[in-house]
Amino acid sequence: MQPCFWTSRSALRQCDALCSRTARLRRTALPNGFPRSFTTTATWLAGPVRVQGQLEQRIAKIPIERFRNFCIVAHVDHGKSTLSDRLLELTGTIAVGGKKQILDKLDVERERGITVKAQTCSMIYNYKGEDYLLHLVDTPGHVDFRAEVSRSYASCGGALLLVDASQGIQAQTVANFYLAFAQNLALVPVLNKVDLPSADTERTLEQLRDTFEIDSSNAIGVSAKTGLNVDKILPTIVEQIPAPAGKEDAPLKLLLVDSWYDNYKGVILLVRVFEGRIKAGDRIKSFATDIEYIVGEVGIMYPLETAQTSLRAGQVGYIFFNPGMKRSKEAKIGDTYTHTHTRSQVQPLPGFEEPQSMVFVAAFPTDQSDFSRLEDSINQLTLNDRSVLVTKESSEALGAGWRLGFLGTLHCSVFEDRLRQEHGASIIITPPSVPFKVVWKDGKEEIVSNPNHFPDSTVLHGKIESLQEPYITATVTMPEEYLGKVIELCEGNRGEQESLSFFTSTQVILKYALPLERLVDDFFGKLKSATKGYASLDYEEAGYRESHIAKLQLHVNKAPVDAVARVIHVSQAERLGKAWVAKFKEHVDRQMFEVVIQAAIGKRIVARETLKPFRKDVLQKLHAADASRRRKLLEKQKEGRRKLRAVGNVAIDNKAFQSFLAKMTTISHCNSLMALEKLNGLELPAAADMHVHLREKEIMELVTPTIRRGGVNTVFVMPNLVPPITTVQHALQYKKQLQDLEPNVTFLMSLYLHPNISPETVKEAKKAGIAGIKSYPHGVTTHSEDGVMSYEQFYPVFEEMERQDMVLNLHGELPPSQGQDITVLNAEEAFLPTLKDLHKKFPNLRIILEHCTSAAAIQAVKDCGPTVAATITAHHLFMIVDDWAGDPHCFCKPVAKLPSDRRALLKTAMSGDSKFFFGTDSAPHPASTKRADRYAAGVFTQPHAVGYVIDALEQGVQTGVLKEGEVTKERLQGFLCDFGRTFYKVTDERKERMVLAREKEAVEDVMTSADGKVEVVPFRRGKMTWEAKWK
Repeated sequence: MQPCFWTSRSALRQCDALCSRTARLRRTALPNGFPRSFTTTATWLAGPVRVQGQLEQRIAKIPIERFRNFCIVAHVDHGKSTLSDRLLELTGTIAVGGKKQILDKLDVERERGITVKAQTCSMIYNYKGEDYLLHLVDTPGHVDFRAEVSRSYASCGGALLLVDASQGIQAQTVANFYLAFAQNLALVPVLNKVDLPSADTERTLEQLRDTFEIDSSNAIGVSAKTGLNVDKILPTIVEQIPAPAGKEDAPLKLLLVDSWYDNYKGVILLVRVFEGRIKAGDRIKSFATDIEYIVGEVGIMYPLETAQTSLRAGQVGYIFFNPGMKRSKEAKIGDTYTHTHTRSQVQPLPGFEEPQSMVFVAAFPTDQSDFSRLEDSINQLTLNDRSVLVTKESSEALGAGWRLGFLGTLHCSVFEDRLRQEHGASIIITPPSVPFKVVWKDGKEEIVSNPNHFPDSTVLHGKIESLQEPYITATVTMPEEYLGKVIELCEGNRGEQESLSFFTSTQVILKYALPLERLVDDFFGKLKSATKGYASLDYEEAGYRESHIAKLQLHVNKAPVDAVARVIHVSQAERLGKAWVAKFKEHVDRQMFEVVIQAAIGKRIVARETLKPFRKDVLQKLHAADASRRRKLLEKQKEGRRKLRAVGNVAIDNKAFQSFLAKMTTISHCNSLMALEKLNGLELPAAADMHVHLREKEIMELVTPTIRRGGVNTVFVMPNLVPPITTVQHALQYKKQLQDLEPNVTFLMSLYLHPNISPETVKEAKKAGIAGIKSYPHGVTTHSEDGVMSYEQFYPVFEEMERQDMVLNLHGELPPSQGQDITVLNAEEAFLPTLKDLHKKFPNLRIILEHCTSAAAIQAVKDCGPTVAATITAHHLFMIVDDWAGDPHCFCKPVAKLPSDRRALLKTAMSGDSKFFFGTDSAPHPASTKRADRYAAGVFTQPHAVGYVIDALEQGVQTGVLKEGEVTKERLQGFLCDFGRTFYKVTDERKERMVLAREKEAVEDVMTSADGKVEVVPFRRGKMTWEAKWK
C-alpha cells in the first residue's frame, strides 16, 4: 500500500513551505500588486529593458492609420474591467490567468467591483499580417465619475457598447451612450454574460434596437469571465473603429485625460496626443494655468508605465516633468498643452471645465491627537483626486476638522473607504449636505455649502430676493410593474415628472426633476427597495431652483450646537427635528439641573425633549408631620436648580456627539439594523445547492421534502451512505428514491471514491449522467471509514475523469495523526498542498474544494486555474470556533474557525467571483446521535438554505464586515443560483423563480419523522430567518 498522503514528510514540507511563502509575500508585497525581486538590480532590469526596446521598435513601425483608440461604454458592474483583462490577455499584454481587473488599481475598486479612476493600456494586435496599436481606456460607469467618462471618450475614436445580457440596458448605459454619441464615437455592440442561465440575448438585442436605433445584427455575444467569443472583438475593433486623425509634423496639441501622484516623480499626466510629437526635454505650456514645464519622461501604459523615446499624434500615454509638478491642483483635467514656442499658433481643445463639488460632509478625527496624521492622509488622497474640495473647519463639539466636497454620494463613500483602507484612519463623517444659493436684494449671489454658515431666518428677513437649492434630472429605468411605486417615491421626495416612455413592451424610462438634497438622503437605497433591486438610476445637474428652505439647528439649554445643523426644506422640519432631539437625548448624561434639547428654525421651536435632573432627597431626615418645613426645603431646592441652570454649562462628552453623528449618518443612508431591507421582495432564480446529504430511510423521508422550502430546486447529492455509493446502479437506485419523494427537484448524483472505482466505472458513470466523484480522506469525518488512504492509486481514474469531463469533489482536510501538529483547526490548510498538486498533475480536471472554511483555502482556490472551484456553506458564514465548541448541533467537519476566516468567507461570497458558489453541506443526524458522547459531525440547514445566507450577509453588514452596497442582486444571484450550475454545466430547466421575504416566524426547534421515531434539530433553532417563497 502506498504511504498515506497526509503522513508523508514531503506533504508536510509542502505545507510548511506554503505557510512560509504566504507570510513572506505578506511582508514583501509592493503597491499595485507588483512583487519584490530578490535579485540584483542589474539582473532585474536586464529583461524589461530588452523587452522595452523591442516594443518601441515595433510601435515605431506602425503608422497612425493602424492606430485604434477605443473605450468601453457600460453600466456599472456590467463587466468592463473583466472584459479589459481578456483583451489584454489575447494581445499578450498580460499573462493568462494573472491578476484580475488589472486596470482597477485601487483597493476600493476591487472590493466594490467598480471602476473609479479612468485607466488606459496600450496593446499590439497582429491582424492579417499587420501590427495595429490599440489604446484601451477603461472608464468608470457611475454618474459621480461622469467627468472621468467624458474626458476618456474625448480621447477615443470608438467604443464597445457593453450590455449585461442577464440585466439588459440600464440607466447608466443610456446616459453613457449619449455621451459617446455626442462625441461621434463609432459603436460596437457587445453582449456580456451570455453564458449565465438568466441571460436573455433576444430581449437585450431588442432593447438595443429600440432604445439606441443601432444595428444589433452584428452584436457580439461574449462571456468576459470565461473568455467565450472575446477573440471576435479585436477584429471588429480594427474593421469598424476609425483611426485617429493627426499629423506628426504639426504643432503639438495634447489633452490631459487624468493624473496621479508619485512620491518620486511628482504628478504624472495621462495624455492623448492630437497633433505633433513630444519627447523628454521638450518645454511645454498649459493653456489653463499658463505654467511652463520641462518634460522628464514620456511613455505608454503596458499595462504599467513603460518609458518611450517619444509619443506622437494618435497615441495615448503618460508624461511627467523634471523638475516635477509638485502640486496636483496645477493638473487641470481637460486642459490643453503645447510647446512653449508654438503657444500662439495653437487653439486649445474645447470642453475644459472645472469639476464642481455637489455633496459636502464635515470630517473630524475621533481622537484630536490624530489630527496631523489624518490631515497628511487626506492630503495624500487629494493628490490623486483633484475633484475633492478640502477646507479646514472647527467645531466646539468635535474640535478641528475639515469640510470635504465631492462630486456625488458614491464619490464621497469611495473617498471615505480609501481613507480607512489605505491609511487606517479613524474618522467621524457627518451626514451629507448640498450647496444652497442665497440671492440678496442687492443682486449679490452667495453659494453656501456649510450649514453653519447659512444665515438664520431672523437675519434673512427682508434682505433676500430668493433662496435656491440645486436640482437634478433623474433617469430611472425599471420594469413596468414597479412604475407606480417609483412615481410615489419620486413624488414623496418633492419630484416633478418630466417624461415617461417605454423602450420595450415591459421596460420603462422615467425622468423626474428632483432636489439634490433628497437624492443624497439615500434615495437610491429607497429606489432599490421599492423595485426589488430591478431599477437603475442616473442623473445630471439641472441648475438651481427657488425653494422654501431654512436652517434646522439643535439647541441644548438654548445654546446652539454647531456640529448639528442642516439646511432643509421646511416640510421636513418637524419630522427631522423630532428624530434629532429623541436620538440626542439618548447620548446626553443627566445633570444636576434640567437639560432642554430643542430643534429650531430661527426662533421657532419644532421639537423638544427634556432630560430630568438628578434629584437629591432633601426630605430624608424630616419628620413626616412638618408640612411647612417640607415646603420650605423643596422651594429652596427648586431655586437652587434655577440658579444652577442659569449659570451652568451642560457637560456633554465628546463621545456623545460622535455616537449621535454616527447614528444620524446611518439613518441618513440606511438603518443598519435593517441593513438588507432592500432585499425584501427581491426576485431571484431558484437556488442551486451543490453539496447536500440526504441520508437514508426515515431521515431521507423527513429531509428531502424540505429542499424546496429552502428556495432550492437543484442539488448535488453526497454519496457517503452506509455502505457508500460506489456503483452506478446504486447511485441510480438512490436517485429514484429521492425523485419519488420530491419530483420537483433536479438531483445531481455522485459516486464515492473507493478502490472499487475504475476508469471503466467513470465511463459508465458519465454515460448514466452521474455528475461527480466525491473523495473523503480516511477517517476524517462521519461515514468516511472507507475513505482514501492515498491518491496515487487513483491517478488512472482521474485521467479518465479528465477525458469524460467529470467533477472531482474533495473533502479538503487531513485527519489528525499521532505525532503531527494537525488538528481540526488546521486540517484544511494542511490539505491545500495536496489540492495544488492534484491540479498541477491534472490541469483539465474540474475540481471542487468542498465547504471552504478558511482564508487560506480561499486563496489556494484563487491561485489555481479556472478548473478549480469551491463551495461555501451558510453555517460557515455564521460561525467561528466559539460557536460550535460545546454545542453539538453546530458541530460540523470541517469546523468553523477564526473571525478572520469568517470575514474572508463573507467577502468572497459577495465578491462576484464565479469560482465560489453555494453548497449547504446540510447533514442531518438524529438528535440522539448529536447528543451522544462523541456526537456526529453535521449541521442541518436544508429547510432554510437561502434564508440562512441572507441572515449571515445581514449580520455581516451590521458588524461592518460587508458594506450594504456589496450585497447586490447580481452577486447574490451569481453565488446562489448561477455559478454552481455553470461549473457543473447544467441549466435550470424549470426556470422557476423565488422571492425573498423577511419572515416573522422562527426556525423550528425540532423536526420529527412521520412515525415519530426520529427527531432532527435544525441550525439556529428558535431564531428568526428570511424565507424564499416560490413565485
